[in-house]
Amino acid sequence: VPLIPLRLWLPELQATSKKRHKEVVALMNQVLPCDTVFRGTFEGFQPVFTHRGIDLPFPALSDGYRGFIGVVADMLFHLQSVCPKGRKLTDLTGVVMIDDIDLHLHPSWQRTVVTTLAAAFPRLQFVVTSHSPIVAGTLYAENIRVVESPPDGPSTIHSVQERVHGLTVDQLLTGSLFGLPSSRSPAEQRKLQTMAAQTGKPSKPDAAIEFLKELAGQTPE
Repeated sequence: VPLIPLRLWLPELQATSKKRHKEVVALMNQVLPCDTVFRGTFEGFQPVFTHRGIDLPFPALSDGYRGFIGVVADMLFHLQSVCPKGRKLTDLTGVVMIDDIDLHLHPSWQRTVVTTLAAAFPRLQFVVTSHSPIVAGTLYAENIRVVESPPDGPSTIHSVQERVHGLTVDQLLTGSLFGLPSSRSPAEQRKLQTMAAQTGKPSKPDAAIEFLKELAGQTPE
């Protein structure tokens, strides 16, 4: 089922209910990054967003913005379609499922996307999927479920027991949640292992210093 874009319903809503239109525009701006504003205006059939001081039609935005706005626009369409007169959209309860919420989003946006949505729509339950340790680090363990799909067996879902919220990306990637041996590239990890093996050898007096420099990223590529 395709998402319902703003151009198919928001202009009509403005003509029939200016109050509801204003509410939709305000909620859209509440969940957008602070560098982007939507005033409810259209250019032709496309909504116009002011991004970092420049007015851009929807198709000119990046994939991340278009994807996120598309999801929120569809959600707002369904909310306003069933919301009784005299009630706010944020009064409605329901479940919203979003796959790959971090898709195409800048890391700075991944740090806030889930908490911003939850704050803007406090009575909705969001069920989202993500492969991003940045997104995971904004949540508490009791709100996370891990889906494992082994090649030789059925998928399993289990809860998380250890702390997640507030940990660094490195801590999450190398912890049980993601299970990586290192957050470094495989080639760099092999290089470090080779350099570590040289430390302590009488024939390599500077090996330890070079190893520490490599760990700190102070050696040229």
